[in-house]
Amino acid sequence: MEEKNKENNPQNKKTKTREQTLDEHKERLLSMKEKRSSSFLVLGGIYLAATLIGVAIYFIFFPLAFWLRLLLADIGATIFMFAGSLFFNNASVYDPYWSVQPIVIVSLFAMPHRPSATQVLLLIAIWFWGMRLTANWAYTFHGLTHEDWRYVNLRKKSGSLYPIVNFFGIHLVPTLIVYSCVLPAVYAIRLEARCNFGVVFFFLVALAAVIWQGIADLQMQMYRSKRTKSGFIHYGLWKHSRHPNYLGEIVMWWAIGMMVFCTMPHRWYLLIGAALNTILFFTVSIPMAERRQAQKPGFEQYKSVTRLILPFPRMSQIQSSDPPKETEAKPAETKVPETTSPAEEIPETKMPEETVPEGKVPEESFPEAFDSETDPREQ
Repeated sequence: MEEKNKENNPQNKKTKTREQTLDEHKERLLSMKEKRSSSFLVLGGIYLAATLIGVAIYFIFFPLAFWLRLLLADIGATIFMFAGSLFFNNASVYDPYWSVQPIVIVSLFAMPHRPSATQVLLLIAIWFWGMRLTANWAYTFHGLTHEDWRYVNLRKKSGSLYPIVNFFGIHLVPTLIVYSCVLPAVYAIRLEARCNFGVVFFFLVALAAVIWQGIADLQMQMYRSKRTKSGFIHYGLWKHSRHPNYLGEIVMWWAIGMMVFCTMPHRWYLLIGAALNTILFFTVSIPMAERRQAQKPGFEQYKSVTRLILPFPRMSQIQSSDPPKETEAKPAETKVPETTSPAEEIPETKMPEETVPEGKVPEESFPEAFDSETDPREQ
Protein backbone atom coordinates (compact mmCIF):
# COMPACT_ATOMS: atom_id res chain seq x y z
CA MET A 1 0.00 0.00 0.00
CA GLU A 2 2.77 2.43 0.90
CA GLU A 3 4.51 1.81 -2.42
CA LYS A 4 1.30 2.46 -4.32
CA ASN A 5 0.75 5.66 -2.35
CA LYS A 6 4.29 6.81 -3.24
CA GLU A 7 3.69 6.14 -6.90
CA ASN A 8 0.38 8.02 -6.75
CA ASN A 9 1.96 10.95 -4.90
CA PRO A 10 1.77 14.07 -7.15
CA GLN A 11 5.21 15.28 -6.03
CA ASN A 12 6.84 12.01 -7.04
CA LYS A 13 5.12 12.21 -10.41
CA LYS A 14 6.46 15.74 -10.91
CA THR A 15 9.97 14.59 -9.98
CA LYS A 16 9.79 11.73 -12.47
CA THR A 17 8.44 14.06 -15.14
CA ARG A 18 11.31 16.50 -14.60
CA GLU A 19 13.88 13.71 -14.69
CA GLN A 20 12.35 12.33 -17.87
CA THR A 21 12.35 15.77 -19.43
CA LEU A 22 16.01 16.30 -18.55
CA ASP A 23 16.88 12.88 -19.95
CA GLU A 24 15.05 13.70 -23.17
CA HIS A 25 16.88 17.01 -23.48
CA LYS A 26 20.21 15.28 -22.93
CA GLU A 27 19.40 12.68 -25.56
CA ARG A 28 18.39 15.37 -28.06
CA LEU A 29 21.53 17.39 -27.32
CA LEU A 30 23.72 14.32 -27.73
CA SER A 31 21.99 13.40 -30.98
CA MET A 32 22.51 16.93 -32.28
CA LYS A 33 26.19 16.92 -31.29
CA GLU A 34 26.74 13.62 -33.06
CA LYS A 35 25.39 14.93 -36.36
CA ARG A 36 27.95 16.85 -38.38
CA SER A 37 25.41 19.00 -40.22
CA SER A 38 23.55 20.11 -37.10
CA SER A 39 26.89 20.81 -35.35
CA PHE A 40 27.83 23.14 -38.21
CA LEU A 41 24.53 24.99 -37.90
CA VAL A 42 24.91 25.40 -34.14
CA LEU A 43 28.46 26.72 -34.50
CA GLY A 44 27.34 29.09 -37.24
CA GLY A 45 24.71 30.53 -34.91
CA ILE A 46 27.20 30.88 -32.07
CA TYR A 47 29.72 32.70 -34.25
CA LEU A 48 27.09 35.01 -35.71
CA ALA A 49 25.92 35.92 -32.20
CA ALA A 50 29.53 36.46 -31.08
CA THR A 51 30.12 38.81 -34.04
CA LEU A 52 27.03 40.87 -33.22
CA ILE A 53 28.07 41.09 -29.56
CA GLY A 54 31.53 42.26 -30.56
CA VAL A 55 30.18 44.94 -32.91
CA ALA A 56 27.77 46.17 -30.22
CA ILE A 57 30.59 46.44 -27.64
CA TYR A 58 32.77 48.33 -30.14
CA PHE A 59 30.15 51.04 -30.62
CA ILE A 60 29.11 51.17 -26.97
CA PHE A 61 32.64 52.27 -25.98
CA PHE A 62 32.84 54.77 -28.83
CA PRO A 63 34.71 57.58 -26.95
CA LEU A 64 37.71 55.27 -26.42
CA ALA A 65 40.54 54.75 -28.90
CA PHE A 66 39.67 52.35 -31.73
CA TRP A 67 42.32 49.78 -30.77
CA LEU A 68 41.01 49.63 -27.20
CA ARG A 69 37.39 49.33 -28.35
CA LEU A 70 38.43 46.55 -30.71
CA LEU A 71 40.20 44.77 -27.86
CA LEU A 72 37.13 44.99 -25.60
CA ALA A 73 34.90 43.79 -28.44
CA ASP A 74 37.20 40.86 -29.11
CA ILE A 75 37.26 39.88 -25.44
CA GLY A 76 33.46 40.18 -25.23
CA ALA A 77 33.01 37.86 -28.20
CA THR A 78 35.50 35.43 -26.66
CA ILE A 79 33.57 35.35 -23.39
CA PHE A 80 30.45 34.44 -25.34
CA MET A 81 32.40 31.67 -27.10
CA PHE A 82 33.58 30.43 -23.72
CA ALA A 83 29.96 30.24 -22.52
CA GLY A 84 29.15 28.18 -25.61
CA SER A 85 31.99 25.78 -24.88
CA LEU A 86 30.69 25.34 -21.32
CA PHE A 87 27.14 24.67 -22.54
CA PHE A 88 28.30 21.96 -24.94
CA ASN A 89 31.08 20.80 -22.60
CA ASN A 90 33.50 21.07 -25.51
CA ALA A 91 36.31 23.64 -25.77
CA SER A 92 36.68 22.90 -29.50
CA VAL A 93 33.76 25.25 -30.06
CA TYR A 94 36.47 27.93 -30.02
CA ASP A 95 38.70 26.25 -32.65
CA PRO A 96 37.49 28.16 -35.77
CA TYR A 97 37.69 31.48 -33.91
CA TRP A 98 41.45 31.59 -34.60
CA SER A 99 40.88 31.82 -38.37
CA VAL A 100 37.45 33.51 -38.49
CA GLN A 101 38.24 36.41 -36.14
CA PRO A 102 40.86 38.16 -38.38
CA ILE A 103 38.63 37.95 -41.48
CA VAL A 104 35.71 39.57 -39.67
CA ILE A 105 37.87 42.31 -38.14
CA VAL A 106 39.69 43.46 -41.29
CA SER A 107 36.53 43.25 -43.40
CA LEU A 108 34.47 45.41 -41.02
CA PHE A 109 37.23 48.02 -40.76
CA ALA A 110 37.71 48.10 -44.54
CA MET A 111 34.05 48.86 -45.30
CA PRO A 112 34.00 52.62 -44.49
CA HIS A 113 37.35 53.30 -46.20
CA ARG A 114 38.08 53.68 -49.88
CA PRO A 115 40.07 50.75 -51.23
CA SER A 116 43.81 51.22 -51.65
CA ALA A 117 46.49 48.88 -52.97
CA THR A 118 47.82 48.10 -49.49
CA GLN A 119 44.32 47.49 -48.15
CA VAL A 120 43.46 45.13 -50.99
CA LEU A 121 46.68 43.15 -50.59
CA LEU A 122 46.14 42.83 -46.83
CA LEU A 123 42.56 41.69 -47.33
CA ILE A 124 43.58 39.12 -49.94
CA ALA A 125 46.34 37.69 -47.75
CA ILE A 126 44.21 37.46 -44.58
CA TRP A 127 41.14 36.15 -46.41
CA PHE A 128 43.24 33.55 -48.22
CA TRP A 129 44.85 32.44 -44.96
CA GLY A 130 41.58 32.42 -43.00
CA MET A 131 39.48 30.62 -45.59
CA ARG A 132 42.11 27.92 -46.12
CA LEU A 133 42.57 27.33 -42.40
CA THR A 134 38.80 27.31 -41.80
CA ALA A 135 38.31 24.88 -44.68
CA ASN A 136 40.95 22.60 -43.19
CA TRP A 137 39.15 22.72 -39.84
CA ALA A 138 35.79 21.99 -41.49
CA TYR A 139 37.24 19.03 -43.36
CA THR A 140 38.52 17.45 -40.15
CA PHE A 141 35.46 18.44 -38.05
CA HIS A 142 33.42 15.39 -36.99
CA GLY A 143 30.85 17.05 -34.76
CA LEU A 144 30.54 18.54 -31.30
CA THR A 145 31.19 15.18 -29.68
CA HIS A 146 34.84 15.41 -30.75
CA GLU A 147 37.24 17.57 -28.73
CA ASP A 148 40.83 18.48 -29.53
CA TRP A 149 43.30 16.09 -27.83
CA ARG A 150 45.14 19.05 -26.29
CA TYR A 151 42.00 20.18 -24.47
CA VAL A 152 41.32 16.64 -23.31
CA ASN A 153 44.81 16.46 -21.80
CA LEU A 154 44.40 19.84 -20.10
CA ARG A 155 41.07 18.72 -18.66
CA LYS A 156 42.69 15.61 -17.14
CA LYS A 157 45.72 17.44 -15.75
CA SER A 158 43.96 20.52 -14.32
CA GLY A 159 41.01 18.69 -12.72
CA SER A 160 38.72 21.08 -10.87
CA LEU A 161 40.73 24.06 -12.14
CA TYR A 162 39.88 23.23 -15.76
CA PRO A 163 37.26 26.01 -16.18
CA ILE A 164 39.97 28.57 -15.34
CA VAL A 165 42.47 26.87 -17.64
CA ASN A 166 39.80 26.68 -20.30
CA PHE A 167 38.98 30.39 -20.19
CA PHE A 168 42.50 31.81 -19.96
CA GLY A 169 44.60 29.18 -21.71
CA ILE A 170 42.29 27.95 -24.47
CA HIS A 171 40.17 31.05 -25.12
CA LEU A 172 41.57 34.35 -23.89
CA VAL A 173 45.31 34.01 -24.59
CA PRO A 174 44.87 32.90 -28.23
CA THR A 175 42.36 35.71 -28.75
CA LEU A 176 44.82 38.31 -27.47
CA ILE A 177 47.62 36.95 -29.66
CA VAL A 178 45.54 36.88 -32.84
CA TYR A 179 44.27 40.36 -31.98
CA SER A 180 47.84 41.62 -31.75
CA CYS A 181 48.68 39.90 -35.05
CA VAL A 182 45.81 41.47 -36.96
CA LEU A 183 46.15 44.94 -35.38
CA PRO A 184 48.89 46.09 -37.83
CA ALA A 185 46.54 45.38 -40.75
CA VAL A 186 43.78 47.38 -39.03
CA TYR A 187 46.13 50.35 -38.63
CA ALA A 188 47.15 50.20 -42.30
CA ILE A 189 43.51 50.00 -43.44
CA ARG A 190 42.31 52.88 -41.26
CA LEU A 191 45.23 55.14 -42.18
CA GLU A 192 45.04 54.16 -45.89
CA ALA A 193 48.74 53.35 -45.97
CA ARG A 194 50.57 53.66 -49.27
CA CYS A 195 51.89 50.71 -51.21
CA ASN A 196 55.55 50.17 -52.06
CA PHE A 197 57.91 47.39 -53.11
CA GLY A 198 58.26 46.06 -49.56
CA VAL A 199 54.48 45.72 -49.21
CA VAL A 200 54.25 43.72 -52.43
CA PHE A 201 57.25 41.56 -51.55
CA PHE A 202 55.94 40.54 -48.14
CA PHE A 203 52.47 40.06 -49.60
CA LEU A 204 54.01 37.40 -51.83
CA VAL A 205 55.78 35.93 -48.79
CA ALA A 206 52.41 35.72 -46.99
CA LEU A 207 50.81 33.93 -49.94
CA ALA A 208 53.76 31.52 -50.13
CA ALA A 209 53.42 30.81 -46.38
CA VAL A 210 49.71 30.04 -46.73
CA ILE A 211 50.35 27.74 -49.70
CA TRP A 212 53.16 26.04 -47.78
CA GLN A 213 50.89 25.48 -44.80
CA GLY A 214 48.13 24.19 -47.06
CA ILE A 215 50.42 21.68 -48.77
CA ALA A 216 51.68 20.46 -45.38
CA ASP A 217 48.12 19.94 -44.09
CA LEU A 218 47.07 18.20 -47.31
CA GLN A 219 50.04 15.82 -47.19
CA MET A 220 49.26 14.98 -43.58
CA GLN A 221 45.60 14.28 -44.37
CA MET A 222 46.57 12.03 -47.29
CA TYR A 223 49.03 10.17 -45.08
CA ARG A 224 46.48 9.63 -42.32
CA SER A 225 43.88 8.36 -44.79
CA LYS A 226 46.26 5.72 -46.19
CA ARG A 227 48.19 4.57 -43.13
CA THR A 228 47.40 1.21 -41.59
CA LYS A 229 49.09 1.77 -38.23
CA SER A 230 50.54 4.52 -36.07
CA GLY A 231 53.64 6.07 -37.59
CA PHE A 232 55.47 9.21 -38.68
CA ILE A 233 55.17 10.85 -42.08
CA HIS A 234 58.48 10.92 -43.91
CA TYR A 235 57.88 12.53 -47.29
CA GLY A 236 57.04 15.89 -48.86
CA LEU A 237 57.38 18.93 -46.61
CA TRP A 238 57.52 16.57 -43.62
CA LYS A 239 60.67 14.80 -44.80
CA HIS A 240 63.10 17.02 -42.87
CA SER A 241 60.69 19.05 -40.68
CA ARG A 242 58.47 17.77 -37.88
CA HIS A 243 56.16 20.83 -37.95
CA PRO A 244 56.16 22.46 -41.42
CA ASN A 245 52.55 23.62 -40.97
CA TYR A 246 53.55 25.62 -37.89
CA LEU A 247 56.35 27.22 -39.90
CA GLY A 248 53.81 28.46 -42.43
CA GLU A 249 51.64 29.94 -39.66
CA ILE A 250 54.58 31.76 -38.08
CA VAL A 251 55.88 33.16 -41.39
CA MET A 252 52.39 34.26 -42.44
CA TRP A 253 51.95 36.69 -39.54
CA TRP A 254 55.51 37.97 -39.76
CA ALA A 255 54.78 38.75 -43.42
CA ILE A 256 51.61 40.68 -42.49
CA GLY A 257 53.52 42.65 -39.87
CA MET A 258 56.34 43.42 -42.30
CA MET A 259 53.86 44.60 -44.95
CA VAL A 260 52.70 47.27 -42.52
CA PHE A 261 56.21 48.01 -41.28
CA CYS A 262 57.41 48.69 -44.84
CA THR A 263 54.76 51.37 -45.34
CA MET A 264 54.66 52.68 -41.73
CA PRO A 265 58.11 52.04 -40.19
CA HIS A 266 57.33 54.37 -37.27
CA ARG A 267 54.74 51.76 -36.17
CA TRP A 268 57.46 49.17 -35.61
CA TYR A 269 55.98 48.23 -32.24
CA LEU A 270 53.07 46.56 -34.06
CA LEU A 271 55.43 43.68 -34.88
CA ILE A 272 54.96 42.52 -31.30
CA GLY A 273 51.97 40.51 -32.49
CA ALA A 274 54.08 38.33 -34.79
CA ALA A 275 56.65 37.96 -32.00
CA LEU A 276 54.01 36.83 -29.48
CA ASN A 277 52.60 34.38 -32.01
CA THR A 278 56.08 32.89 -32.51
CA ILE A 279 56.58 32.60 -28.75
CA LEU A 280 53.20 30.84 -28.41
CA PHE A 281 54.17 28.18 -30.93
CA PHE A 282 57.64 27.57 -29.51
CA THR A 283 56.54 27.49 -25.87
CA VAL A 284 53.10 25.87 -26.06
CA SER A 285 51.94 24.38 -29.37
CA ILE A 286 55.16 22.69 -30.52
CA PRO A 287 56.20 21.33 -27.08
CA MET A 288 52.72 19.80 -26.60
CA ALA A 289 52.92 18.12 -30.00
CA GLU A 290 56.46 16.90 -29.30
CA ARG A 291 55.45 15.36 -25.96
CA ARG A 292 52.60 13.54 -27.65
CA GLN A 293 54.81 12.18 -30.42
CA ALA A 294 57.46 11.12 -27.90
CA GLN A 295 55.04 8.48 -26.59
CA LYS A 296 55.29 6.58 -29.89
CA PRO A 297 58.05 4.05 -30.54
CA GLY A 298 60.80 5.24 -32.83
CA PHE A 299 60.40 8.94 -32.03
CA GLU A 300 63.98 9.46 -30.87
CA GLN A 301 65.31 7.98 -34.09
CA TYR A 302 62.85 10.08 -36.09
CA LYS A 303 63.88 13.17 -34.11
CA SER A 304 67.56 12.56 -34.80
CA VAL A 305 67.07 12.83 -38.58
CA THR A 306 64.60 15.77 -38.68
CA ARG A 307 64.52 19.40 -37.62
CA LEU A 308 61.88 21.09 -35.48
CA ILE A 309 60.34 23.36 -38.14
CA LEU A 310 63.03 24.18 -40.73
CA PRO A 311 62.66 22.06 -43.90
CA PHE A 312 66.37 21.37 -44.37
CA PRO A 313 68.25 18.10 -43.78
CA ARG A 314 70.54 17.87 -40.80
CA MET A 315 74.28 18.23 -41.33
CA SER A 316 74.79 14.58 -40.38
CA GLN A 317 72.52 13.55 -43.24
CA ILE A 318 74.28 15.86 -45.69
CA GLN A 319 77.69 14.53 -44.69
CA SER A 320 76.56 10.91 -44.92
CA SER A 321 75.30 11.51 -48.45
CA ASP A 322 78.55 13.14 -49.67
CA PRO A 323 80.53 11.03 -52.17
CA PRO A 324 83.82 9.59 -50.87
CA LYS A 325 86.81 11.86 -51.31
CA GLU A 326 89.33 10.87 -53.94
CA THR A 327 92.78 10.00 -52.65
CA GLU A 328 95.97 10.56 -54.56
CA ALA A 329 97.51 7.40 -55.99
CA LYS A 330 100.84 6.56 -54.47
CA PRO A 331 103.69 5.71 -56.85
CA ALA A 332 104.41 2.03 -57.05
CA GLU A 333 107.42 0.92 -55.13
CA THR A 334 110.25 -0.55 -57.16
CA LYS A 335 111.62 -3.74 -55.78
CA VAL A 336 115.08 -5.09 -56.46
CA PRO A 337 114.69 -8.65 -57.69
CA GLU A 338 116.41 -11.28 -55.61
CA THR A 339 118.98 -13.55 -57.18
CA THR A 340 116.79 -16.58 -57.67
CA SER A 341 116.45 -18.85 -60.61
CA PRO A 342 113.24 -18.87 -62.65
CA ALA A 343 112.45 -22.34 -61.33
CA GLU A 344 112.58 -21.13 -57.72
CA GLU A 345 110.33 -18.10 -58.38
CA ILE A 346 106.82 -18.68 -56.96
CA PRO A 347 104.02 -16.86 -58.79
CA GLU A 348 101.73 -14.61 -56.68
CA THR A 349 98.28 -16.04 -56.18
CA LYS A 350 95.34 -13.62 -56.26
CA MET A 351 91.88 -14.16 -54.77
CA PRO A 352 89.09 -13.68 -57.28
CA GLU A 353 87.41 -10.30 -56.88
CA GLU A 354 83.76 -10.28 -55.88
CA THR A 355 81.69 -9.08 -58.77
CA VAL A 356 78.62 -6.92 -58.27
CA PRO A 357 75.81 -7.24 -60.81
CA GLU A 358 75.27 -4.14 -62.88
CA GLY A 359 72.74 -1.76 -61.30
CA LYS A 360 73.10 -3.24 -57.81
CA VAL A 361 74.85 -1.44 -54.94
CA PRO A 362 76.74 -3.47 -52.34
CA GLU A 363 75.03 -3.50 -48.95
CA GLU A 364 78.18 -2.20 -47.27
CA SER A 365 77.98 1.06 -49.25
CA PHE A 366 75.18 2.52 -47.12
CA PRO A 367 74.24 2.43 -43.45
CA GLU A 368 71.05 0.72 -42.40
CA ALA A 369 68.12 2.71 -43.79
CA PHE A 370 64.65 3.29 -42.38
CA ASP A 371 62.04 0.76 -43.29
CA SER A 372 59.10 2.75 -44.56
CA GLU A 373 56.70 0.20 -43.17
CA THR A 374 58.24 -0.25 -39.74
CA ASP A 375 59.57 3.26 -39.10
CA PRO A 376 56.68 5.12 -37.42
CA ARG A 377 56.43 8.74 -38.53
CA GLU A 378 53.42 10.86 -37.93
CA GLN A 379 52.62 14.42 -36.96
